[in-house]
This record gives sequence, structure tokens and C-alpha cells, in this order.
Amino acid sequence: MRDPLDFQRARIYRGSREDMRMRGEVMGQESMLSLMTPERRIPPDHPNRRIKALADAELAQLSSLFDALYAERGRPSIAPEALLKACLLIALYSVRSERQFCERLHYDLLFRWFLDLPTNGTTFDASTFAKNKTRVLNTEVARRFFDPEVVLRDKAEGTAEPEPRERARLG
Repeated sequence: MRDPLDFQRARIYRGSREDMRMRGEVMGQESMLSLMTPERRIPPDHPNRRIKALADAELAQLSSLFDALYAERGRPSIAPEALLKACLLIALYSVRSERQFCERLHYDLLFRWFLDLPTNGTTFDASTFAKNKTRVLNTEVARRFFDPEVVLRDKAEGTAEPEPRERARLG
């Protein structure tokens, strides 16, 4: 007896092969194993690449301040860098809640890549994420990370990408 959950052989079109002609078949996924990294899956010109690079550079400068916030012993927490970058994603993609964001982390490869999470690892628990995010956002480090002066400094140094109108004028 054929397994009804055998998606490999399942077709939406139930006619004969001769009747299909140019219409393709719906084939199920054979495996979730992929040898391609998320880095290669994100297009080189995707706007989040620039945002991630700027965020990672700023977070690297704040690393010593993060060290001062956390004890040397105890239960591991969600990395503050991931929490702050998650706040960027929540704002950029208008995610309505922490719970919805954590759910989206399960299937959104772009989000996992942006947060430097493994593709096959576990994601954040929504309540833990919300509690840690609130705690980190109430620190001076978060205020420094989201400070508009950082953006202005990057523009002054020429490291920020030009606005679309400026890009058209320069190009």
C-alpha cells in the first residue's frame, strides 16, 4: 500500500503524463540537508548586508562594555549582540511582537543569517527573548548602539551607504 504522506510522488495534477505537456510537477523535498551556507543564499546586493556590516562593526566596538554587563559564572544568556540586532530586524520588518519574531526565526533564513544563528540549531524562547531584550535595552550600551550620532559619524567618514537620491546623483 502506498504511503499517503509520500510527497515525493504526490502531484497536484492527477491526469496522465501525456496530458501534462509543459506543466511541471510539484515535487516534495527529499532532504533538508543543504551544503550551501546562508551567507551564499543571501544576494550580494541585499540591503541587509550593509546593515549587518555596520551593526557588526559597531557591536565589535562595544564588546568590552558587554563584558562588563555580564557575570563570569552562571547560566548562559542570549548574546546581547543578537538581542540588539534582533531589535533592528523587528523594526525593519515591522514584526508585531517578540513571540512572532521568535516564531519567524524558525523558518526565515535571512533572519538567522543576520543574527549569526546556525540554520539547524534551536532559536530563542519567546519569553526569555522578551525578558533579555528588555534588560539589554535599558542599558547604556543599547543607547550607544542606537545613537543617531553613530549614523552621522559613518556618513561623515564615508562608510555609510548614500541615500537613494544621492546614489542616483553620484551614479
